[in-house]
Amino acid sequence: MHWQDEGIIVGVRRHGETSAIVELLTREHGRHMGLVRGGRSKRMQPMLQMGNDVLAEWRARIEDHLGDYKLEAKTMRAALEAFDGCGLKKTASRLVFADGNPDRKSTRLNSSHLGISYAVFCL
Repeated sequence: MHWQDEGIIVGVRRHGETSAIVELLTREHGRHMGLVRGGRSKRMQPMLQMGNDVLAEWRARIEDHLGDYKLEAKTMRAALEAFDGCGLKKTASRLVFADGNPDRKSTRLNSSHLGISYAVFCL
């Protein structure tokens, strides 16, 4: 399996010594997780902040596997939101919205839901 999409980082967890598991809310694939190799490096840390827009390429042998992400920064808005009280509230609401259901298959939202969520994310 292979796909490319743009998304917003809604969560990052460490995995092992050098990798990170990144959770994205994407336009076409809903909430999706993947492994970023080298995600804990000093070069990757600024990009892997909650709220940043990224271009993602996901690969896995089969769809149910965690898979690997290759990410490219699109908009680095996490630092800007840290100094804006409203930005922090929006970021917190993103997590509540995205973390509603841990099952990946049931969180594939239709286009009307994603339009609303992207409108909230990009305000």
